[in-house]
Amino acid sequence: MKNAGSVERVLRVVLAAAVALWALSLFFGGEALILRLVCLALVALGLDLVVTGIPGYCPLYNRLGWNTARHETHV
Repeated sequence: MKNAGSVERVLRVVLAAAVALWALSLFFGGEALILRLVCLALVALGLDLVVTGIPGYCPLYNRLGWNTARHETHV
């Protein structure tokens, strides 16, 4: 069951791609350990947004009782 709306799903995937690419560029260009750890966290966040954005289901939304897809009309 989807609980994320279409607009949100597209925004999640686009934002995730941007964050992941930015973080990877910092990761391979940075030397400080803390910078590399932050970059890995950003990549993980990007992957999470993609994994929840493509199918339109967010487990956190389910636990919180949120649903941004409820106002969409289904054909």
